[in-house]
Amino acid sequence: MNWLKFIQRLLAIAAIFLIWIVVYRLTMNAEKIRRLESVEIPKETLGLVQVNTPQLSKALLFEFAFNNRDPRVLKIVSEYWQNLAQDSSSDQLPIDFQQGITLLKVKQQQEIVWIISGKYIKVDRPLEPGLGFVKNNRYYWILNSSLEHCSELKDQLLKSRWYTFSSDQSNPIQYHLIDQGKATNSYQFKINAEQMTVQFNPSVKVLSVTPRKDQKQFHVTSSLNKGSFIPKKYQEYKKIIESLSGFSVNYYGAKYIDDDSGPSYIEPQFDLFLTFSNPTRPSDIFPLLSELMGDGLQFTESRLYLHGSKYYFSSMNDSTVYIGKNKMHPQNNTSTFTMIGNPEVITEISNLGWKGGVLELIPEYRALKEFSHSIKSISTRIGQKEHTLTIQFKPGVNAQLESFLMVLTLVNAYQF
Repeated sequence: MNWLKFIQRLLAIAAIFLIWIVVYRLTMNAEKIRRLESVEIPKETLGLVQVNTPQLSKALLFEFAFNNRDPRVLKIVSEYWQNLAQDSSSDQLPIDFQQGITLLKVKQQQEIVWIISGKYIKVDRPLEPGLGFVKNNRYYWILNSSLEHCSELKDQLLKSRWYTFSSDQSNPIQYHLIDQGKATNSYQFKINAEQMTVQFNPSVKVLSVTPRKDQKQFHVTSSLNKGSFIPKKYQEYKKIIESLSGFSVNYYGAKYIDDDSGPSYIEPQFDLFLTFSNPTRPSDIFPLLSELMGDGLQFTESRLYLHGSKYYFSSMNDSTVYIGKNKMHPQNNTSTFTMIGNPEVITEISNLGWKGGVLELIPEYRALKEFSHSIKSISTRIGQKEHTLTIQFKPGVNAQLESFLMVLTLVNAYQF
């Protein structure tokens, strides 16, 4: 028994020493990569996500190893490794994930293509090699294209004009909007102990719903970036979707309606402005709304009816349509971006009864609920040259681990 205890202690000391070595190595790698990073991108690139993987891994590993007190994190990490162990495939992407990686959003022949890119390394069994190609010691792998069309797509990309895009890699995650190889806006993500911040430049202003003072709510106002992927199912509404330039919403939660005269349904409570770049009437967007909501949606003059629920449906001006539960008068408030309020309402559904317990069994819902309930406040500071979104977590909540927990839950659920 004494020998058993001795071996257990020896293994524990070895494990702690190993963790310290890994943390030290990741720290050193993260320091090395804090410099101007360059990546080649095709001319048709619309957006670019840069992930400083050494810096991100260092922070997460340190918090997980030394500051974690949450059994949920241990449970979800265990499930993640079990999923990996069950995957018998040894195919790998020939990318060095110890270096920074890049996600490219490219518009090629009216199709939005996502590409992951990183430093090329040789592997014995590359994953779906037909979807990837090497260019100047970087590997580019197409995420959302079929193998049948991939050969033609790769030829088009390689024949395209390419630009060298450079940025400072001081933040773990950055998102850049791109036009002709140059950034038109940049979003810098930072995660500290109990706080997450996003810094960005102001963009186009849109009409904003005034946040209500008499009701718990979550408010978002934002302009929209062009070039989003439109599923084939909605291609006939492409013109109206691409003209959507911004939105503003007060969301108050949802109600479960148990209708004796028809099917039960969820009634979301919100006030929403949709702003378009072209003159748009409520009747212009009803076919798209009907496609999204199904047969239960009806349109009568200035009202929308979802099963037995009524929503106001009217024009605020020649290019802004209002949909909501409260009667809305014309407003003049505008904003480039605002996020404030209580995110807990996102997952609130009243009148569920015992069905709420069933909903809690869905990992994605539970992760989103726990994440939103861990947030103390959300605020937006408007500056002359730069705006800052601040998400403040509740005391004792680790922002890095809480964010990591939600992401890993989604990875497990959808097997990314």
